[in-house]
Amino acid sequence: MEVAPDKNAELDGKVIRNRGSIAVYASTGDPLVLDIRVLMTLNVRYQFQLLYTQGQDVRDAAAADINAAIIDGALPIGDDVGLPLHRFSLAETAEAHAAVEGDIVGKVLIDVGHAGED
Repeated sequence: MEVAPDKNAELDGKVIRNRGSIAVYASTGDPLVLDIRVLMTLNVRYQFQLLYTQGQDVRDAAAADINAAIIDGALPIGDDVGLPLHRFSLAETAEAHAAVEGDIVGKVLIDVGHAGED
């Protein structure tokens, strides 16, 4: 899932395999410039996604697939696998957002918990 296609277009063109697909979910807002010859030669397909318009059946299937992958250990997380978790309290939501905009490496999580908890 590509969330910065404009920033990563050159890298994506170097690492994608023949007949690969790039699913785009988000953007930094800058125009997307593609090397047509490289991508055409590899038969690359771009597919743009918006979760909210996918339909409940697609979201349910995705959730089930993700849960199965987690149970199988196919989606490891943590510092030791290069995907650190960064936790913020609900009161620190602005800081969490700034971390994401600052290109922090890893997953940014906001603990919502119960009212009054940190």
